[in-house]
Amino acid sequence: MKNISTFLILMVFLILSESTQKLKAENDLIRSIGIGSILCVTYSPDGNRIAVSGRANTINIYDLASNSILRSISGFTSPANTIVYSPDGSMIASGGNDSSITLFDANTGDIIRKFTSQKGFITSIAFSKDGSKIVSSCWDMYIKLWDVKTGHVIRTFTKHPFPVSTVAISPDGSKIVSGSWDGIIRMWDASTGSEIRTFSGHKSWISNLSFCPDGSLLASGSGDSTIIFWNANTGDSLRTLIGNTSEVFSIAFNPGGTQLASGNINSMIMWNVKDGEVIRIYSRNNTGIKSLAFSPDGSKIVGGCLDSTIIVWNSFNSEIIKEFNSNPSSFFTIAFSSNDKKIASGGYDRIINIWDVQSGVLLSRIVNKSYISSLAFSPNDSIIVSTGWELNLWNANTGSLIRKMGNFDPNEDSYRPLAFSPDGNIIATFGYKKIQIFNVNTGSLIQAINEPSKIFHLTLSPDVLVLASITLPGTVKLWNISSGALIDTFLLPTYLTHPFAISPDGSKEAQVTYYDYQILLYDFKSYSMIHSFCCHTDNINNIIFSHDGTMIASGGHDGTIKIWRVLPFYSVEDNLINNDKSESINISPNPASDYIEISYSPSIKRGPGGVSQNVEIYNAMGMKVEHPPTPSFQEGELRVDVSGLAPGVYFVRMGGKTGRFVVVR
Repeated sequence: MKNISTFLILMVFLILSESTQKLKAENDLIRSIGIGSILCVTYSPDGNRIAVSGRANTINIYDLASNSILRSISGFTSPANTIVYSPDGSMIASGGNDSSITLFDANTGDIIRKFTSQKGFITSIAFSKDGSKIVSSCWDMYIKLWDVKTGHVIRTFTKHPFPVSTVAISPDGSKIVSGSWDGIIRMWDASTGSEIRTFSGHKSWISNLSFCPDGSLLASGSGDSTIIFWNANTGDSLRTLIGNTSEVFSIAFNPGGTQLASGNINSMIMWNVKDGEVIRIYSRNNTGIKSLAFSPDGSKIVGGCLDSTIIVWNSFNSEIIKEFNSNPSSFFTIAFSSNDKKIASGGYDRIINIWDVQSGVLLSRIVNKSYISSLAFSPNDSIIVSTGWELNLWNANTGSLIRKMGNFDPNEDSYRPLAFSPDGNIIATFGYKKIQIFNVNTGSLIQAINEPSKIFHLTLSPDVLVLASITLPGTVKLWNISSGALIDTFLLPTYLTHPFAISPDGSKEAQVTYYDYQILLYDFKSYSMIHSFCCHTDNINNIIFSHDGTMIASGGHDGTIKIWRVLPFYSVEDNLINNDKSESINISPNPASDYIEISYSPSIKRGPGGVSQNVEIYNAMGMKVEHPPTPSFQEGELRVDVSGLAPGVYFVRMGGKTGRFVVVR
């Protein structure tokens, strides 16, 4: 077919760019959506909002009446381990792994000031009752008392020989207590900084401290799974509570001081303060009640879980009032709108979420009947198509179901690619070991093409006559849409792993690393690495380019979508290798396993010890690998043992020339 050559030029995975852009690095991360697993929750003083921090360096403020996110505050350089509202509710303070405390406006999210004199993870912070001071604990073994208005340190408390894990201030503001990794609790005079007394009794580190509302009782939680009640005035141990099945993640007194709630890996336990007996247990196996807080009126308890779930209980009977996920999707799949202003996400929670790319705000939600494996916007952004156990068309503006167009075997591998035709009238997907092509307007099946291999990418030609499919590690097949006949098969000059993405102009390819959760960007023609984007904190499920090629979005198992800026970067090859490529070296086999053979031009000169001394191997990050080759067998050919190299992409430099090879196992 005559139009195939034009199609090859236009389609991203059939192009080999004739010129490689020189790229220059800039700040990569544009936005992170989602907060990851929860670290801390806190109620606003009026009881209408909660603030939630997670591992994704984001704090969300929720309206409890609607469960909606009022504000998402990002831009932190590390997760906020601890957050707390000021007594008047106007400010929120957060402490993180970057050694700083950030004070920001609770209504606007604007940063008011930063406190930066500590040197280690900030583990805990607390406001004084009048809101004029903040006390903080840190891994640097110091406790600091800060002036909120100026950000200056009022006083430093220094007697802990180990990192300080938690801190609390008495209701009247006169005393500060701190707990350390050595299991010792110390009480300080807030006005003088002198140590008043120590509390000893735990057999492991102190995880939490909390004063009862009248200040007479101190509760401490520990890594030894116990909670101890102390007389705050004498330091005497009054009672030990046994019943937590793991370290005590969190403790909180109710406003009346009659009950204490504790969270551990398997449950939330409500205790009677007077006699230390268990009132009730709410079980939640292996999800971890990481943080707890009572509402100001004491009628509710909010808990933040490590699985990103937020639970609100009735404090009188522990019945769940509401439960929702702070990451509304597991981000198994993501898709940019055609204008790149929105991004859709979906996963095993059966919900399609539509986000604003610029602000990260959740715009709307569509509830599906099964999990979401793939998503795509129509070219005019009026329709969203989803696959899972079924193929559905949705109105992108109203969220209403337009039509159901097909079913899939629920026992099949879950990932199913989607592709719209440029005019939006045709859609192609893969399932039941078949490529299925549908008419969007009628829902009728146009063509079904048998294909036993798992397909990871589909694209329709502009004239809607040819369909291209990609299977791993890089086989392209061209199909006649009308007849279903195979037109051609060829291999890409690259080694693909799932997930992958190819830029709209065909010049770049993105893949992920499974050991450190990065995204690697390659020049598609030379397969030299251009840049790396760091990083998620768990496996990356999906990556996509924006339609204009200036952004990459990645959806992670860590409960976040990250949007990365793709601007000119210098490639590793350009930094390492001589730009004169008039003569090159050839490598086989490629991909390789135990060895490679290098064929080189006779014009490459031997070193004093033979040609082997001229061979250098670099990894994809441009770092030299100390891996000397074995002696050459004959002129123009050299064998190199690569059995000790980890799987990945490598470069060989020899005599100013370069070659690339991939190691697989």
